[in-house]
Amino acid sequence: MSGHSLRIIVAVLSMMGVSALLSVLPVDSGVAASFFSSEQEVTQFGSLSIATHPDGATIHLEDQPVGLSPVVLDQLPVGSYTVRLEKVGYPVRQEVIEIRQGQEAQLHLALLENGPAVVDIRSEPDQSEWWLDGRLIGVTPQRLTKVTPGEHRILVRKPGYNEWAGRFEARAGQLVLLKASLVAKEFHLTVLTDPEWAKVRFLNSRKVYKPGMLMKPGQYVFWITAPGFESKKGRVYLKDRDWIGHVRLEKVALSADHEPKKREVLAKQTLQPLSRSTPPQPQVMTAHPVRSPSAVVNQKEHATSFTDFSIADLLAAARLDVENGRLFNPPGESAAEKYRSVLAKQPNHAEAMAGLKKVKQLSEQGYLGFVRIFPVAERDQAETFLARIKGLGLPGFFLPTFVKGAPYLRACVGLFPNRDAAVAGLARIKGELGVKDAILRRYRPSLHTPKGGGRS
Repeated sequence: MSGHSLRIIVAVLSMMGVSALLSVLPVDSGVAASFFSSEQEVTQFGSLSIATHPDGATIHLEDQPVGLSPVVLDQLPVGSYTVRLEKVGYPVRQEVIEIRQGQEAQLHLALLENGPAVVDIRSEPDQSEWWLDGRLIGVTPQRLTKVTPGEHRILVRKPGYNEWAGRFEARAGQLVLLKASLVAKEFHLTVLTDPEWAKVRFLNSRKVYKPGMLMKPGQYVFWITAPGFESKKGRVYLKDRDWIGHVRLEKVALSADHEPKKREVLAKQTLQPLSRSTPPQPQVMTAHPVRSPSAVVNQKEHATSFTDFSIADLLAAARLDVENGRLFNPPGESAAEKYRSVLAKQPNHAEAMAGLKKVKQLSEQGYLGFVRIFPVAERDQAETFLARIKGLGLPGFFLPTFVKGAPYLRACVGLFPNRDAAVAGLARIKGELGVKDAILRRYRPSLHTPKGGGRS
């Protein structure tokens, strides 16, 4: 038993006529425990939670000061208590509270007895948006000081979590404490690889990767390997939607003058695959070429063939192309080509027709913003910055560019369907990510083919 709780019990018992007994006992927790165990009348306890608006009110329990609000008083003997609350500049408030066995009584008051109700809301996780009676109020944690008495509806939302809803009754002079516990959603995660039989392994999760697996919101780091190819590391930021991405591994070319170190790396990849399963034979790679899925482009006619790919793969890749601004360009890597390939197989495919219409609208009316550029060597920092853009619920991608002949990555926000949406998106980037300069641009296909060595 804490010394704080003991002082409360001593004060209460002194009012019950046992002061003579207490006067011969030292204030020691061991002796007190021995004394209480011998008294059959004092065997039941409860607790009391006290909170006020504003905080910092002096609490008197049966005329004995016990601390400042907010506080929880444990191990109180059952019974009725008079609680007095005092704070400079506010009237004294006094209430009688009943303590019951094994229960926590609550006394949550606004110090202005006849004033409006006060609502204190917190959530797990915090920084969640909340609504009162259908009106957006702000972000948790927050205290709202002017709530009209009566029944109210509350709604709490955060991207990546199921919404939390409830009702409460507010009374004049009452402080209402609310705690919303949001449950995380799960989203489908798919990593498309080239070659398609490459192995994907998480570096920061014990889960075994499977295409389309359900994962909670967060950052995931993965490692992709395939015998005969350079390994690659990637990151996924799951927030509020399913994620489909594509990773292409570069083939290791072994020649007579190939560096011994790369030979050693290749030998280790071949002899020690990450998975215990037997890797497919090299002919699988030539039988099923995968580039994005990339295209076989006839340079003379600019015709594209995707005959080796399923409709599902083409649609997934086309959606990714739209997200990265590859509408009609570059050849063999554009969303329009993939949607047309789907329509060649199924002329009335609804998603492909809608996708091709969206591509046309974005190419004619779309805007994007140039936000920041990174040297190619700083790709990790660039990807982190792009993830922060997407974390705001905004589209974003990289465009290749050159600065004084050196290759750079330009982080872009967009594509937006019109100029007003682009202006609003850039305003959020400036306000929430601290970006000072951002340039608004109309979309044009040539953005994907920078002039080598030209100024950006």
